[in-house]
Amino acid sequence: MSLIINGQNKEYIELKKGEVKRFTFRYSLDISSTVFHLGIKENYSDTQYKLEVQNADFDRTEIDDNKIKAIIDTSDLDKDTIYIMEIKATWSDPTLVDKTEDIKIKILNTL
Repeated sequence: MSLIINGQNKEYIELKKGEVKRFTFRYSLDISSTVFHLGIKENYSDTQYKLEVQNADFDRTEIDDNKIKAIIDTSDLDKDTIYIMEIKATWSDPTLVDKTEDIKIKILNTL
């Protein structure tokens, strides 16, 4: 997956170790009853996450605009390492398929 950051194509998002960052996720359909999970792991095959944001911890103040936000703190992640950030949406509507997106992040030296 290619990302466009500040008008440039990037393979990953760069974050500094110790940085606290808010990510906003926008959807094109009603997400008012959707369950969300965000996990960060080093490899696609990992079954344990290094960092997790559970459904109750998402900021839902803009849910009426189909936006949710998650805050991550990179303090416990290793510098010079590329991680996979996985955002999963589980829909209450049985006609919709659960959706997972992966975004690569690279942890740089400390702030």
